[in-house]
Amino acid sequence: MQLSTTQKNNFPSPATNSTNYLSENSLKGTPIDLTYFTDDTTEVKDEIEGKLKDTLNGKIVRTDTTKIISDSLLSLVDTVKVDSAALDSTARIKYFKYHREDKPYVELKRKKTSKFFAYPDQKFLARSIRIDSTGQYVEIIEKVAGQQTKIILRMTIDDYVQMRLGLREREIWESIGYAYELKETKKELGELIKDITNLEIPLPSVGVLSIFGEPKISLRIGGAVDIHGAWRNETTEGVTASRLGNTRNEPDFKQQVQINVSGTIGDKLNIVADWNTERTFEYENQLKIKYTGYEDEIVQSVEAGNVSLQTSPLVGGSEALFGVKANFKVGPLSLTTIASQKKGEVKEVSVSGGTTSQTFEKRGYDYSTNHYFVDTIYASQNTDLNLFQRYYDNATPEIDTRFLIKDIEVWKSIQTIGKDPAKERLANAYINLPQILSNEKYDSTNRLAITPKPGESETGRFRLLTKGDDYNLNEYTGFLTFNTQINNDDIIAVAYRVENGPGAQDDGYYGEFISSAATDSQRLILKLIKPANLQPGGNFAQAWKLQLKNIYPVGGRNIKKEGFEFQVKYEVSGQDPVVELPGGQGNVRLLNAFGFDNYDAADQANPDNVFDWRTNLTIIPQTGEIIFPVLEPFGRNIPTDLQNGDSLKFQLVYDTTKTFAQQQKVKDKWILTGKYSGEASSVYQLGFNVVENSVRVRLSGRELTPGIDYIVDYNIGQLTIRNDAALVPGADLKITYEQNDLFQLASKTLLGARGIFDFSQKTKLGFSVLNLNQQTLSDKVRIGEEPLSNTIYGLDFSTSGDLPFLTKLLDKVISTKQMSSFTLQGEFAI
Repeated sequence: MQLSTTQKNNFPSPATNSTNYLSENSLKGTPIDLTYFTDDTTEVKDEIEGKLKDTLNGKIVRTDTTKIISDSLLSLVDTVKVDSAALDSTARIKYFKYHREDKPYVELKRKKTSKFFAYPDQKFLARSIRIDSTGQYVEIIEKVAGQQTKIILRMTIDDYVQMRLGLREREIWESIGYAYELKETKKELGELIKDITNLEIPLPSVGVLSIFGEPKISLRIGGAVDIHGAWRNETTEGVTASRLGNTRNEPDFKQQVQINVSGTIGDKLNIVADWNTERTFEYENQLKIKYTGYEDEIVQSVEAGNVSLQTSPLVGGSEALFGVKANFKVGPLSLTTIASQKKGEVKEVSVSGGTTSQTFEKRGYDYSTNHYFVDTIYASQNTDLNLFQRYYDNATPEIDTRFLIKDIEVWKSIQTIGKDPAKERLANAYINLPQILSNEKYDSTNRLAITPKPGESETGRFRLLTKGDDYNLNEYTGFLTFNTQINNDDIIAVAYRVENGPGAQDDGYYGEFISSAATDSQRLILKLIKPANLQPGGNFAQAWKLQLKNIYPVGGRNIKKEGFEFQVKYEVSGQDPVVELPGGQGNVRLLNAFGFDNYDAADQANPDNVFDWRTNLTIIPQTGEIIFPVLEPFGRNIPTDLQNGDSLKFQLVYDTTKTFAQQQKVKDKWILTGKYSGEASSVYQLGFNVVENSVRVRLSGRELTPGIDYIVDYNIGQLTIRNDAALVPGADLKITYEQNDLFQLASKTLLGARGIFDFSQKTKLGFSVLNLNQQTLSDKVRIGEEPLSNTIYGLDFSTSGDLPFLTKLLDKVISTKQMSSFTLQGEFAI
């Protein structure tokens, strides 16, 4: 039987391999012409139809028609068969809602394209508009890849202009309509928070709110809140046991709040708050509410919170006030009133004849923390040693040459590598480092990395200090004086050599000198004299003894002997501090009892009630420090010729920290007062808590201009004089400033008013009145602590003008370019 189609293929003979029996390509696409010869036509027909049926179902049947050779691959699934229905895109056309519309002619404006359809790339698409040769028609041509694909759009010029105007109007309306919906913005987290914390609230137009201007509220809030919660278990060793035991379990909560608020109500009322719970002093937190009136209103401004008031020079004023201040203006009269609490104290520094003169007052616990013994031998008060008192408490200092320090290297801890690595080393420092001789060495185990034991051993990187620049040494009494402030977390260690006896063979060594290190990387062994976070008791007991607590700074440097005054005073209840106390044979002057008045001006053993100026024995002029000749002048070494000396002791000065000693008001009775003069300088240190804008400088009664004649850095309390006339010898310079009260022990109320009447632009009359009222905290009034109420009145006048007749008169003698003028100022206060 023969089946004929368009294409004709012959099947192989029975001898042909069965794998080539039917080609897969012959079943794709076009119909197949199959020719097959057999005697049994019916059987062949059924077989062929079965094979075709299996082929259409994805199977290819391969068999040997002669049935002589049996093929094991009877039926296989065609894995490469392609589903023709899947290739037919029209099968899913019913799901497409949007159909692309293409017009055969060019449009005046192309419609917005959809991202679901394919369009020619812009770099291949060219569109041109031109006027034809007649000059009456406009032609718009569009080409793709240089080929014209659409019919040219042709219209008259008038029609084109009208259509373009309408099209442009539509584009503008569309841009407005799509402006918000199509706008894509990306904001950082900070910007999102800013949008949330910057609030603007519109208000209805109510008569009461109209006094603040525009009916709206604007509020800007910033800051952070940090809440820490924990559970603490604390075990204390080395102290006396209590009934509660040495172990404590308790919750530990800490909260830190920082808030900055700036708000306005209308355009007149402004509120500013700056608050941080971590600030050391209360005055650093600021709160201010200010109402500002319009230019033509009587009430110009009203302020509440941190305010200030400045009047005429004689009456003065204050910058550290907390209260309410109002400014009024009626015609030529300006009036300022204030009711407030005073938060500061006015101080003054006088510079006369090229030197500064200033008073000082120190308490018993205000000793300097920049002096340290190198070993407890020098701090010993045993009668066989007592090196310090034997040196400073005698007319001729006694010296024990066995403990003379012949050489020393002082090291200070650092956190990072500095600019001079040659002077930096890794080191271990021990408080109980033994002495060795020149031919001996420390055990190498002391050089290994260790875990620091607070108060006894430290390790880390140290920098070698320079003698004279960084510190000074008293080689006879074995203590160091540092020229820069030693911080609480600083570690100080030394290596030094003592005499021991005659000759160099028996010299004693403490620690290793830098020259003894074999390499720069070798860890040194040093003697510890000041561990980090020094405190009394416990493991710090030995290190605590090395700190001198009998040297007091007066507040200046390069102190001059001329004009120096010093007194030791004791506070007696109900009296002013006294300079004498009862002794065994009458009253004893404290200056003499403490060893500061043993000689007269001729250096004879005759007390004259004047401080004995003995350079580097009673006072160190360079650092401005007074040296008591005993180590614990208000404790164990209190003068024995005072009656009831034990009741006068303030031993806590030497056994506890400064902070704890300050709280012991019952024993805190000793005061050191005086006056000193130092060299004039262009830089003055006023203190760290100077009130901003409170500094006033006057040269021979004339007030200097801030920013020109002088500048002030209020962050560090430093004043720099820039006017050369204020630095010459004989200049009379007065510096007044205000310091914030660190602790306000009494209520101080300041009420006042300041008025100025303007007769003209250059002629003014001013008047001032201030009242200061101070109350005490105790109902029992002591002498020197009485409540006060003082009132001061002031009147001032100023005028200035030009003198053209004087200018013309002088022009006949000398030619002048500037107009002659005069200024007249006067002030009266009572």
